[in-house]
Amino acid sequence: MRAENVFTTIRVFLSLIVAALIFSNKIAIAAAVYIAAALTDALDGYFARMRKKSPEKGEIFDAMTDFLLMYLTAFAIAISRSSKPVILFLVATMCIIAGLMGFISIKKKRFSIPHLAPGKVMAVIVHVLIISYMFIWKHTMIVFFVALGFGVYTFACYLRYGLKQKTL
Repeated sequence: MRAENVFTTIRVFLSLIVAALIFSNKIAIAAAVYIAAALTDALDGYFARMRKKSPEKGEIFDAMTDFLLMYLTAFAIAISRSSKPVILFLVATMCIIAGLMGFISIKKKRFSIPHLAPGKVMAVIVHVLIISYMFIWKHTMIVFFVALGFGVYTFACYLRYGLKQKTL
């Protein structure tokens, strides 16, 4: 198994552990594991770029695992706290809209997820937002509105990219 796929597989298990820790009300440990899971995303990308190959299955597996981490964590927070599930739903929807825009780029009759800079920044913002929800940080709403605004910008960037590639 390739190194990048090992890190992606680890992220699947870490996602489940994060949710279990949130339900056990071990928020600090959950946040640490969440950060470790987010770092595996950077590592799998690093190893994929080193090989200068990004197989279609690996790209899709990585994207779905990213969504699993974010959605499962947001879902666990919403259920365990019984608070602000609508906002968490909006955050999750924002994640999927930005992420699915990557799938609009179809090259060589296969899915290709473009790695545009706004998408990478959006991922970091969403990770910060999720961690701020974990700790019920007093400035979470500010982070939320930054994420919302940047999510719209990211969506527009992927849309523009898709139009330039004539894949829409």
